[in-house]
Formats: sequence, structure tokens, C-alpha cells
Amino acid sequence: MSYYGDPVLERLGRYLKEFEPTFENVLKPLYVEVSTEYENYLDDQLYRYIKNWEDAHPTLRSFADQVMTRFRQGMEALNKNLKPRLKPILEEIEKYKTEFRQWVDTPIIPPNA
Repeated sequence: MSYYGDPVLERLGRYLKEFEPTFENVLKPLYVEVSTEYENYLDDQLYRYIKNWEDAHPTLRSFADQVMTRFRQGMEALNKNLKPRLKPILEEIEKYKTEFRQWVDTPIIPPNA
């Protein structure tokens, strides 16, 4: 919330100086009360989900390990099959890399035109 509020307060700060005692005495205690209630509400709501996650964690761990193993196997197979096909292309790209970079960096309209 402060990400959005702080820039606004920076700009309006000089205009709000005379209201500062009111903010400190009236609004700050109200803000603390409301924010505490909101935090307690969030804690109660999130506790259920955190508890469910902790209960499901051992089951999900084995599934995540299987997914990671399959993903790694797929990446190794992809690397094995694509490497011979991509190697000549990558070598050509490397050979002409500086010329290509110069061509990209040149202005479309010459500066003397």
C-alpha cells in the first residue's frame, strides 16, 4: 500500500502540514486499529490454506520429484536431438556476429541527409 501512497504523500505533504496534528491524533489510531483487525482476519483466513498445504506437502513432494525427473529427461533428449541440427546454425551466427551487430547499429537515415 505504501508503494502507491508514499508518492502521493510526497506531493501533497507540504499542503497537509497544517493537518498533521489531526492525522496523528485521530486518523493514526484508527488506522492502527483497522490494520490490526485486517491482519488478524488475514491470519485466520490464510491459516486454513497453510495448514492444507502442510498436510498435502508429503504427497506433493513425490509428485514434484517425478515431474522434475521427467522434465530433466525431456530436456536431455531435446538437447541430444537438436544439438546436431543447431550446431551449424550457431557456428554461422557466431562467425558473422560482429558484422550483424554493426548492421543493426547503423542508423536507418544517414546523419548527413
